[in-house]
Formats: sequence, C-alpha cells, structure tokens
Amino acid sequence: MEESGDWTLIDAAAHEVPASALRKDETEINAFFNGESLTDILNALQGSDLPFAEKALKNSRATRLSQWAAPSRSSTACAA
Repeated sequence: MEESGDWTLIDAAAHEVPASALRKDETEINAFFNGESLTDILNALQGSDLPFAEKALKNSRATRLSQWAAPSRSSTACAA
C-alpha cells in the first residue's frame, strides 16, 4: 500500500469483527449491575436463579468482591 497507494488492498484484508461475548449478556448485565452500591448488585444477583447471576456470583467469590460489599469493622468503629 505504501508503494502503490492502493487502498483496495486494505479493504480486501479487512474482515468483520466477531460479536463480543458480552453483547449476548448485555440485557442481564444492565439489569443486575444498575445498583447504586456493590451490596445492591450482590443482592440482585443472589436473588436470581438465572445462570448469568450464578456465574457472576461465582466469579465475584473468586475475586473476593463480596467482602467489599460488607461494611468493614474499622469504618463502623470510626463512625462512632
């Protein structure tokens, strides 16, 4: 392309990007992750029996997200 200036070579090499894995879960992501806090999100996931919610909870446990939702003892002690 640099030598010829022929843009058709780029067009010929281009291909469509495959659909994102997140795209198929977009509705569930928007529904479950619209809470104001992590606690809201975890409560919504725990109250569901959908496979998406079960998978998200499993992943949250693996990354320890659920511990961040609970108030820490130090933050409640400081508030007193």
